[in-house]
Amino acid sequence: MTMVAAVPYLEKDAWTDVLRLPTAFSGYGSEPLVQMAAAAHGKTGFLQLHFELRNGRTHLIRNFSSGQQIVRQVHYLDTAIEDMAVVFIQNVGAGILQGDRLRVELVIGDGAKVLVANQGATKVMEMSRNYASQRVDVTVGEGAYAEVLMDPLIPASGSRLYNEVNLTVDPSAKLLYSEHLTPGRVGHGESWAFDLLYSRIRCHRPTGELIMADTNVLEPRRSAVTTPGLFGEFSDMSVMFAVAESHDAAPLADAMHENLQDIEGVVGSASVLPSEVGAHARMLGSGTTRTAAATQLSWQAARRQLLGVDTPPIYRIKHGFEPHVTRREGSKRRDSNGH
Repeated sequence: MTMVAAVPYLEKDAWTDVLRLPTAFSGYGSEPLVQMAAAAHGKTGFLQLHFELRNGRTHLIRNFSSGQQIVRQVHYLDTAIEDMAVVFIQNVGAGILQGDRLRVELVIGDGAKVLVANQGATKVMEMSRNYASQRVDVTVGEGAYAEVLMDPLIPASGSRLYNEVNLTVDPSAKLLYSEHLTPGRVGHGESWAFDLLYSRIRCHRPTGELIMADTNVLEPRRSAVTTPGLFGEFSDMSVMFAVAESHDAAPLADAMHENLQDIEGVVGSASVLPSEVGAHARMLGSGTTRTAAATQLSWQAARRQLLGVDTPPIYRIKHGFEPHVTRREGSKRRDSNGH
Protein backbone atom coordinates (compact mmCIF):
# COMPACT_ATOMS: atom_id res chain seq x y z
CA MET A 1 0.00 0.00 0.00
CA THR A 2 1.33 3.43 -0.94
CA MET A 3 0.85 6.12 1.67
CA VAL A 4 1.12 8.92 -0.90
CA ALA A 5 -2.61 9.29 -1.61
CA ALA A 6 -3.37 9.57 2.11
CA VAL A 7 -1.32 12.76 2.63
CA PRO A 8 -3.74 15.68 3.12
CA TYR A 9 -3.16 19.38 2.86
CA LEU A 10 -2.62 20.75 6.34
CA GLU A 11 -5.19 23.23 7.58
CA LYS A 12 -3.71 26.64 8.30
CA ASP A 13 -4.75 26.52 11.94
CA ALA A 14 -2.42 23.52 12.40
CA TRP A 15 0.68 25.18 10.96
CA THR A 16 1.72 26.52 14.35
CA ASP A 17 1.16 23.25 16.24
CA VAL A 18 3.96 21.29 17.87
CA LEU A 19 3.47 17.89 19.45
CA ARG A 20 4.71 19.01 22.83
CA LEU A 21 5.89 22.48 23.81
CA PRO A 22 8.37 22.25 26.71
CA THR A 23 7.41 24.10 29.87
CA ALA A 24 10.63 26.12 29.53
CA PHE A 25 8.83 28.20 26.89
CA SER A 26 5.62 28.82 28.85
CA GLY A 27 6.83 32.12 30.30
CA TYR A 28 8.16 33.39 26.98
CA GLY A 29 4.92 32.55 25.19
CA SER A 30 2.93 35.11 27.17
CA GLU A 31 5.22 37.98 26.19
CA PRO A 32 3.44 40.23 23.64
CA LEU A 33 5.21 41.51 20.54
CA VAL A 34 5.17 45.17 19.58
CA GLN A 35 5.24 44.67 15.81
CA MET A 36 2.92 41.71 15.22
CA ALA A 37 1.38 39.06 17.44
CA ALA A 38 3.19 35.74 17.72
CA ALA A 39 1.84 33.08 15.33
CA ALA A 40 -0.21 35.73 13.49
CA HIS A 41 -0.50 35.89 9.71
CA GLY A 42 2.98 36.86 8.56
CA LYS A 43 4.58 35.08 11.51
CA THR A 44 3.70 31.55 10.38
CA GLY A 45 5.23 29.45 7.65
CA PHE A 46 4.51 26.04 6.19
CA LEU A 47 6.45 24.08 3.60
CA GLN A 48 5.06 20.76 2.39
CA LEU A 49 7.07 18.58 0.01
CA HIS A 50 5.71 15.27 -1.23
CA PHE A 51 7.86 12.89 -3.28
CA GLU A 52 6.73 9.85 -5.23
CA LEU A 53 8.45 7.23 -7.39
CA ARG A 54 7.01 7.30 -10.90
CA ASN A 55 8.34 5.49 -13.97
CA GLY A 56 11.63 4.66 -12.28
CA ARG A 57 12.37 8.20 -11.06
CA THR A 58 11.54 10.19 -7.95
CA HIS A 59 9.32 13.22 -8.60
CA LEU A 60 8.21 16.11 -6.39
CA ILE A 61 4.44 15.85 -6.79
CA ARG A 62 3.50 18.47 -4.20
CA ASN A 63 5.40 21.66 -3.43
CA PHE A 64 3.36 23.94 -1.21
CA SER A 65 4.89 26.94 0.51
CA SER A 66 3.47 29.77 2.56
CA GLY A 67 6.14 31.78 4.29
CA GLN A 68 9.87 32.25 4.10
CA GLN A 69 10.94 28.67 3.30
CA ILE A 70 10.63 27.63 -0.33
CA VAL A 71 11.87 25.06 -2.84
CA ARG A 72 12.17 26.33 -6.40
CA GLN A 73 12.89 23.14 -8.33
CA VAL A 74 14.08 19.53 -8.25
CA HIS A 75 17.61 18.60 -9.28
CA TYR A 76 19.09 15.25 -10.27
CA LEU A 77 22.70 15.80 -9.25
CA ASP A 78 23.74 12.37 -8.04
CA THR A 79 25.49 10.60 -10.90
CA ALA A 80 25.65 7.38 -8.85
CA ILE A 81 21.88 7.39 -8.16
CA GLU A 82 20.30 9.05 -11.15
CA ASP A 83 16.71 8.55 -9.95
CA MET A 84 17.33 10.44 -6.68
CA ALA A 85 15.57 13.80 -6.36
CA VAL A 86 17.66 16.56 -4.77
CA VAL A 87 16.06 19.74 -3.40
CA PHE A 88 17.44 22.74 -1.54
CA ILE A 89 15.26 24.57 0.97
CA GLN A 90 15.81 28.32 0.62
CA ASN A 91 15.02 30.89 3.28
CA VAL A 92 13.98 34.08 1.52
CA GLY A 93 13.75 36.02 4.77
CA ALA A 94 16.40 37.30 7.15
CA GLY A 95 16.08 34.25 9.36
CA ILE A 96 13.86 32.99 12.17
CA LEU A 97 12.35 35.92 14.09
CA GLN A 98 10.74 36.23 17.51
CA GLY A 99 7.15 35.04 17.39
CA ASP A 100 7.71 32.91 14.28
CA ARG A 101 6.01 29.52 14.13
CA LEU A 102 7.42 27.50 11.25
CA ARG A 103 6.63 24.00 10.02
CA VAL A 104 8.12 21.73 7.36
CA GLU A 105 6.55 18.46 6.24
CA LEU A 106 8.50 16.01 4.06
CA VAL A 107 6.77 12.90 2.75
CA ILE A 108 8.87 10.37 0.85
CA GLY A 109 6.66 7.80 -0.85
CA ASP A 110 7.32 4.10 -1.23
CA GLY A 111 10.53 3.33 -3.10
CA ALA A 112 11.46 6.99 -3.63
CA LYS A 113 14.99 8.33 -3.16
CA VAL A 114 15.38 11.90 -1.90
CA LEU A 115 18.08 14.26 -0.64
CA VAL A 116 16.89 17.41 1.12
CA ALA A 117 19.35 20.10 2.23
CA ASN A 118 19.33 23.75 3.23
CA GLN A 119 20.75 26.27 0.83
CA GLY A 120 22.75 27.74 3.70
CA ALA A 121 22.91 28.27 7.44
CA THR A 122 19.75 29.10 9.39
CA LYS A 123 19.97 32.30 11.42
CA VAL A 124 17.87 32.66 14.55
CA MET A 125 17.64 36.42 14.96
CA GLU A 126 18.06 38.46 18.13
CA MET A 127 15.01 38.36 20.42
CA SER A 128 13.74 40.43 23.31
CA ARG A 129 10.24 38.95 23.62
CA ASN A 130 8.42 35.66 23.08
CA TYR A 131 10.16 32.78 21.24
CA ALA A 132 10.28 30.99 17.89
CA SER A 133 9.48 27.39 17.01
CA GLN A 134 10.25 25.18 14.07
CA ARG A 135 8.67 21.78 13.53
CA VAL A 136 10.00 19.33 10.96
CA ASP A 137 8.06 16.15 10.13
CA VAL A 138 9.68 13.50 7.91
CA THR A 139 7.82 10.38 6.78
CA VAL A 140 9.73 7.72 4.84
CA GLY A 141 7.68 5.00 3.12
CA GLU A 142 8.33 1.36 2.30
CA GLY A 143 11.68 0.70 0.66
CA ALA A 144 12.39 4.43 0.38
CA TYR A 145 15.71 6.15 1.02
CA ALA A 146 16.01 9.72 2.32
CA GLU A 147 18.77 12.07 3.39
CA VAL A 148 17.80 15.23 5.28
CA LEU A 149 20.91 17.30 5.92
CA MET A 150 20.48 20.52 7.88
CA ASP A 151 23.12 23.26 7.59
CA PRO A 152 24.43 25.05 10.72
CA LEU A 153 22.02 26.79 13.07
CA ILE A 154 23.28 30.21 14.21
CA PRO A 155 21.40 31.55 17.28
CA ALA A 156 21.84 35.28 17.92
CA SER A 157 21.93 37.05 21.26
CA GLY A 158 18.81 36.60 23.38
CA SER A 159 17.18 34.14 20.97
CA ARG A 160 14.87 31.36 22.13
CA LEU A 161 14.11 28.49 19.77
CA TYR A 162 12.21 25.25 20.09
CA ASN A 163 13.21 22.88 17.29
CA GLU A 164 11.03 19.77 17.08
CA VAL A 165 11.83 16.95 14.64
CA ASN A 166 9.42 14.05 14.18
CA LEU A 167 10.66 11.15 12.05
CA THR A 168 8.47 8.25 10.91
CA VAL A 169 10.44 5.52 9.14
CA ASP A 170 9.13 2.27 7.69
CA PRO A 171 11.19 -0.78 8.81
CA SER A 172 12.19 -1.40 5.18
CA ALA A 173 13.25 2.24 4.61
CA LYS A 174 16.47 4.11 5.35
CA LEU A 175 16.92 7.67 6.60
CA LEU A 176 19.95 9.85 7.27
CA TYR A 177 19.22 12.97 9.32
CA SER A 178 21.79 15.52 10.50
CA GLU A 179 21.83 18.76 12.50
CA HIS A 180 24.63 21.23 13.29
CA LEU A 181 24.62 23.79 16.12
CA THR A 182 26.99 26.76 16.38
CA PRO A 183 27.54 29.00 19.43
CA GLY A 184 26.11 32.03 17.64
CA ARG A 185 27.33 35.02 15.66
CA VAL A 186 30.97 34.63 16.58
CA GLY A 187 32.01 37.24 14.01
CA HIS A 188 29.90 39.79 15.93
CA GLY A 189 31.55 38.89 19.22
CA GLU A 190 28.62 36.71 20.30
CA SER A 191 29.28 33.25 21.65
CA TRP A 192 26.70 31.36 23.71
CA ALA A 193 24.69 34.58 24.05
CA PHE A 194 21.29 33.04 23.25
CA ASP A 195 18.71 32.46 25.99
CA LEU A 196 17.37 28.99 25.17
CA LEU A 197 17.81 26.36 22.51
CA TYR A 198 15.68 23.24 22.87
CA SER A 199 16.17 20.53 20.24
CA ARG A 200 13.92 17.47 20.38
CA ILE A 201 14.22 14.60 17.87
CA ARG A 202 11.93 11.57 17.93
CA CYS A 203 11.78 8.64 15.51
CA HIS A 204 8.83 6.24 15.29
CA ARG A 205 7.77 3.30 13.23
CA PRO A 206 4.53 3.77 11.23
CA THR A 207 2.76 1.88 14.04
CA GLY A 208 3.65 4.70 16.43
CA GLU A 209 6.31 2.73 18.28
CA LEU A 210 9.16 4.95 19.47
CA ILE A 211 12.55 3.65 18.31
CA MET A 212 14.86 6.60 18.95
CA ALA A 213 14.89 9.86 20.90
CA ASP A 214 17.43 12.64 21.32
CA THR A 215 17.02 15.86 23.28
CA ASN A 216 19.40 18.76 23.79
CA VAL A 217 18.60 21.72 26.03
CA LEU A 218 21.03 24.63 26.24
CA GLU A 219 20.53 27.73 28.42
CA PRO A 220 24.02 29.25 28.44
CA ARG A 221 22.97 32.33 30.43
CA ARG A 222 21.75 30.12 33.25
CA SER A 223 24.22 27.25 33.09
CA ALA A 224 27.67 27.23 31.50
CA VAL A 225 27.96 24.98 28.45
CA THR A 226 31.75 25.18 28.08
CA THR A 227 32.43 22.93 31.06
CA PRO A 228 33.95 19.44 30.70
CA GLY A 229 31.23 16.94 29.84
CA LEU A 230 29.41 19.45 27.65
CA PHE A 231 31.23 21.47 24.98
CA GLY A 232 34.46 22.02 26.87
CA GLU A 233 37.01 23.64 24.53
CA PHE A 234 34.82 23.12 21.45
CA SER A 235 32.35 25.50 19.85
CA ASP A 236 30.12 23.45 17.54
CA MET A 237 28.14 20.23 17.77
CA SER A 238 26.79 18.05 14.98
CA VAL A 239 24.78 14.84 14.98
CA MET A 240 24.09 12.30 12.26
CA PHE A 241 21.36 9.67 12.64
CA ALA A 242 21.25 6.69 10.28
CA VAL A 243 17.95 4.84 10.76
CA ALA A 244 18.13 1.59 8.81
CA GLU A 245 16.47 -1.40 10.45
CA SER A 246 17.09 -3.62 7.42
CA HIS A 247 20.87 -3.02 7.59
CA ASP A 248 23.34 -4.53 10.04
CA ALA A 249 23.84 -1.77 12.60
CA ALA A 250 27.29 -2.71 13.92
CA PRO A 251 29.26 -2.30 10.65
CA LEU A 252 27.37 0.94 10.00
CA ALA A 253 28.36 2.39 13.38
CA ASP A 254 31.94 1.14 13.00
CA ALA A 255 32.32 2.81 9.60
CA MET A 256 30.93 6.12 10.86
CA HIS A 257 33.14 5.99 13.94
CA GLU A 258 36.30 5.14 11.99
CA ASN A 259 35.80 8.05 9.58
CA LEU A 260 35.66 10.52 12.47
CA GLN A 261 38.98 9.63 14.10
CA ASP A 262 42.20 11.70 14.06
CA ILE A 263 40.53 14.85 12.67
CA GLU A 264 42.31 18.05 13.65
CA GLY A 265 40.10 20.15 15.93
CA VAL A 266 37.28 17.59 16.10
CA VAL A 267 36.31 14.77 18.44
CA GLY A 268 33.63 12.36 17.27
CA SER A 269 32.25 8.94 17.89
CA ALA A 270 29.46 6.69 16.62
CA SER A 271 27.45 3.91 18.18
CA VAL A 272 24.52 1.60 17.51
CA LEU A 273 21.02 2.99 18.11
CA PRO A 274 18.67 1.27 20.58
CA SER A 275 17.25 -2.05 19.36
CA GLU A 276 19.89 -1.93 16.61
CA VAL A 277 17.65 0.10 14.29
CA GLY A 278 20.68 1.95 12.93
CA ALA A 279 23.57 4.08 14.14
CA HIS A 280 24.30 7.63 15.15
CA ALA A 281 27.37 9.85 15.34
CA ARG A 282 28.02 12.92 17.46
CA MET A 283 30.79 15.41 16.81
CA LEU A 284 32.25 18.38 18.69
CA GLY A 285 34.42 20.75 16.70
CA SER A 286 36.55 23.86 16.99
CA GLY A 287 34.81 26.05 14.46
CA THR A 288 31.96 25.64 12.03
CA THR A 289 34.09 24.73 9.01
CA ARG A 290 35.81 21.83 10.76
CA THR A 291 32.56 20.53 12.22
CA ALA A 292 30.80 20.72 8.85
CA ALA A 293 33.65 18.77 7.27
CA ALA A 294 33.39 16.09 9.96
CA THR A 295 29.65 15.86 9.33
CA GLN A 296 30.42 15.33 5.66
CA LEU A 297 32.72 12.42 6.58
CA SER A 298 30.01 10.87 8.76
CA TRP A 299 27.53 11.17 5.88
CA GLN A 300 30.08 9.70 3.50
CA ALA A 301 30.68 6.64 5.70
CA ALA A 302 26.96 6.00 6.24
CA ARG A 303 26.15 6.35 2.55
CA ARG A 304 28.87 3.95 1.52
CA GLN A 305 27.52 1.39 3.96
CA LEU A 306 23.86 1.80 3.02
CA LEU A 307 24.11 2.40 -0.73
CA GLY A 308 27.64 1.40 -1.69
CA VAL A 309 28.28 4.77 -3.36
CA ASP A 310 29.98 8.04 -2.44
CA THR A 311 28.28 11.32 -1.60
CA PRO A 312 27.32 13.79 -4.34
CA PRO A 313 29.12 17.18 -4.38
CA ILE A 314 26.40 19.02 -2.47
CA TYR A 315 28.87 20.96 -0.33
CA ARG A 316 30.80 22.17 -3.38
CA ILE A 317 27.60 23.15 -5.15
CA LYS A 318 26.56 25.34 -2.21
CA HIS A 319 29.94 26.76 -1.18
CA GLY A 320 32.13 26.50 -4.28
CA PHE A 321 34.69 24.17 -2.70
CA GLU A 322 34.91 20.79 -0.99
CA PRO A 323 35.10 20.60 2.82
CA HIS A 324 38.70 20.22 3.92
CA VAL A 325 39.69 17.85 6.71
CA THR A 326 43.16 17.76 8.23
CA ARG A 327 44.14 14.56 9.98
CA ARG A 328 46.34 14.73 13.07
CA GLU A 329 50.03 14.20 12.58
CA GLY A 330 50.90 10.53 12.40
CA SER A 331 47.41 9.45 11.31
CA LYS A 332 47.31 6.78 8.63
CA ARG A 333 43.87 7.91 7.53
CA ARG A 334 43.42 10.10 4.49
CA ASP A 335 42.19 13.66 4.60
CA SER A 336 39.20 14.90 2.60
CA ASN A 337 41.38 15.42 -0.47
CA GLY A 338 42.61 11.84 -0.44
CA HIS A 339 46.16 12.66 0.72
